[in-house]
Amino acid sequence: SLQEKYGHQLVNLSEAGANVSRTIDRFPSIVAPEQPDVVIIALSLGNEGLAYCRPHERRGAQRRFESGLQQLVKMTRALGARPILGGVYPHGDYHAEHYWLLRDTHRRMLNWGIPVLDWLEVLDDGEGRWKQEISFDPSHPNTIGHNLMYETIDLNLFAIDKDELVRGKQSFDQPKSVPVYLDKMGFEVSA
Repeated sequence: SLQEKYGHQLVNLSEAGANVSRTIDRFPSIVAPEQPDVVIIALSLGNEGLAYCRPHERRGAQRRFESGLQQLVKMTRALGARPILGGVYPHGDYHAEHYWLLRDTHRRMLNWGIPVLDWLEVLDDGEGRWKQEISFDPSHPNTIGHNLMYETIDLNLFAIDKDELVRGKQSFDQPKSVPVYLDKMGFEVSA
C-alpha cells in the first residue's frame, strides 16, 4: 500500500523479541544505513517483561519502555526521518495492574506529539488481554489480529514532504542555546 500510494519501499528491520535497549543498540548499525524517510518504532511492553515481572518491578519496566521509545524517536529525528510509533497492544497474561500500566503508557504516547498507530482499541478485550480469536499465543496476534492492526493504519501519515524532512533535520542539528547574559555592548553568554 505504501509503495502504491507514496512510492515508499518498506524495509523490515525488526527483531523478534527485541526490547527497547536491544533496539537502541542495533539502531545505528541497522536502521541508520538505510537512510529512511520514515521509521516505524513498534515495540511491546511484553518484551520489556511486564507480564511476568514481580509487581514492584512493573513501573520500572513501563518507564524503561517509555524512555527507550523517546530515545528512539530522537535517534530517528537525528537521521532526518519522521518517527511513527506503533501503539501498545494486549497480552494474554495481563491482569488489572498490567492493564492500568498499558493504558497509562498508551495515554502518554498519544501526548508526545508523534503519530501513533493506535492498535489497542481494536485488539483489547477491555481488560488488557486479546479479544477472542485474534491471538496466536499470549504475546502475539494471529492473522486476524494482524489484519485488524493493518486496517487501523492511516496511510496519510506516510505522505512525506522531503523539504519538510530536510528542514526538520536542520533544526534538530542546530544546537539549542539560551542567552544567560547580554550587555549593551553586544557581549553575550549562552548555555
